[in-house]
Amino acid sequence: NGQLTVTGMDLASEVAHEMAGLKANGGNINLLKSSSVKLTELVIGASNTVGVYKGDSAPDTATTANEGTLKVKNLTANSGSTLNANLEIGGGTLTLNDSLTMGSTLTLNSGITLGGTAWNEWTDKTQALTLFTSVDSLYIGTTEAEVNKEYDASTVFTNGTGYSLKMTTGDAGDYNVLLVQSSTPTPEPTTATLSLLALMALAARRRRKA
Repeated sequence: NGQLTVTGMDLASEVAHEMAGLKANGGNINLLKSSSVKLTELVIGASNTVGVYKGDSAPDTATTANEGTLKVKNLTANSGSTLNANLEIGGGTLTLNDSLTMGSTLTLNSGITLGGTAWNEWTDKTQALTLFTSVDSLYIGTTEAEVNKEYDASTVFTNGTGYSLKMTTGDAGDYNVLLVQSSTPTPEPTTATLSLLALMALAARRRRKA
């Protein structure tokens, strides 16, 4: 259950389904024979790939069917990082120094603190911030996200108040997960408000007649 830092290897994680941490710096890592792996911390170095696969070797093409599930509390992704796994993250930190490329199911649970260069340098809030690219599907908790529909980001991110999560179609028929400023439509007047306005108008007319 200690932290493992490697420069590139295939690891048969059937003997270590839960590790405190994994840092992929300087090479790609494949966790094999793994339907599910739990990590407290995962760091993916620049231009590195981490894969979680059910079989005893990395497939030529990663798909949702042959990839295992990676459950992470704290995730750091650097420029050019790729994750080939069905990812579940919650209750920790998501540090994105660039958007994370992945090709499977993404589940975002509550209690995540968003940070990293991508978040800290997001100055033009009129433009969307891309968090993940090439996902097959997105779940916000247990809710499967619909394309182009906005979801309250504060249900996922502790610092997400005023923002929405949105899934859009990518170039290859997959999806991108974006953070955008929330659309706040003007609320419709309530029945009580309308009644009050009517009474004020009636009082004004009576004053004019007097």
